[in-house]
Amino acid sequence: MSEYFWYRLGRSFVLSFPVYISYALAKLLGRAQYLIAKNDRKSVVSNLQVIVKDKKNIHRYARRVFENFGMYLVDFLRFEKITKEYIDTCIDKEGFEYLDALVQKKTGAIL
Repeated sequence: MSEYFWYRLGRSFVLSFPVYISYALAKLLGRAQYLIAKNDRKSVVSNLQVIVKDKKNIHRYARRVFENFGMYLVDFLRFEKITKEYIDTCIDKEGFEYLDALVQKKTGAIL
């Protein structure tokens, strides 16, 4: 089956259910991917070994990478539901004074 089919199926699913259900399924599928995809798991563990000092928990961190990626996909697929009203009511906005100060400097910034 084409990737587009899976994209449409996933999008339909996450738009049909409350976000907490989509997140729960995404975490479950992320864990399954962690267990099934040996090469992907090895790559993530290898990358984490460079930055993680706590080597005994590295596989737990790797599993969480897969879970978080699944939740990222939920956010991506739900993107069309995000409106200004949603942002105003559901998103905490803080620290914009720092961004405003950078804009005033006119020197640019990396976010």
